[in-house]
Amino acid sequence: MKKYILILLFSLLSISTLKASDAFKNGDLYDVQAYRQDTTGFITNQILMDKNPESYSEREHAVLGFDIGYPSSINIAYGYYFKDTKLMVSGGFFGKNWYGIQGEYGWKLTSDLSFRHDISFILGTFETKTVETGQSGNTGNIIRKSTFAGFAYSVNYAGFYLQTGLGAGFGDFGNPIFLFKLGYFFDLKN
Repeated sequence: MKKYILILLFSLLSISTLKASDAFKNGDLYDVQAYRQDTTGFITNQILMDKNPESYSEREHAVLGFDIGYPSSINIAYGYYFKDTKLMVSGGFFGKNWYGIQGEYGWKLTSDLSFRHDISFILGTFETKTVETGQSGNTGNIIRKSTFAGFAYSVNYAGFYLQTGLGAGFGDFGNPIFLFKLGYFFDLKN
């Protein structure tokens, strides 16, 4: 047992370090990886410097995720973040009885390595169909539709996504419409 503890301590003490300046040459950013192997051949340490905060917040990238909320309760979402704007489409389809789609165009307020918030203009539509039985015993389909537009504030922190806002529209639901989404987005790195 002492032998394994000594090997572990030796491995921890011999971990290589990497300076942040090693990631830059002539003003260019490079991906840097450093590995240290112990006597058994196992990798004991990995240092990865991927992006500096300035370049990360300004890079273009896509996201794919799932959320609950408007337009169809459970949604699949795909978006693309540009330097200062975003485009996103989300929606869900649960057969002919429940579906919706929403598109948005947003403007970045601020962002850094794991945090971004923005304001978006939203357009969307959804439809529900239920079967109801009247007092006389007759059954019938009740179709409710709505098309809406609005503005929302969005926060994405380490992939967790929250959006709230207000919209107005026409259809079978009253105004104003409270827009809400909560979900998780995976960053599809370029």
